[in-house]
Amino acid sequence: QQCADDRSDMLGDYLCVSQNLAQEIQDMLLWLNEIDAQISISKFVGGIPETAREQLNGFMKIYNELDKMRHKFESFLQNGNDYVCKARDCISHNLTHNLKVLHSKLEKILAHAN
Repeated sequence: QQCADDRSDMLGDYLCVSQNLAQEIQDMLLWLNEIDAQISISKFVGGIPETAREQLNGFMKIYNELDKMRHKFESFLQNGNDYVCKARDCISHNLTHNLKVLHSKLEKILAHAN
């Protein structure tokens, strides 16, 4: 009975952590979508030098924010993957898929910004 209770507690803990990770992934994906839209809007389209300077400054502000958050994303992805490896038998494959989607989206937006 004690073994079953311990297993139930462990699974409950894994469920809670998995749900928190899934929510954080969703939040990060939303943020990336917003940044991607801002990058598209701020890309240089030409014009007079003053306008070009404003466009460049706007783009660089967004790029610097993305670059700053990049380290948070990479750390989160590493921790998420470590968690998946540790709890492989107890978690949903959706979490693994969502981590891959987040990684892919981050890479796409970084490429788009460059």
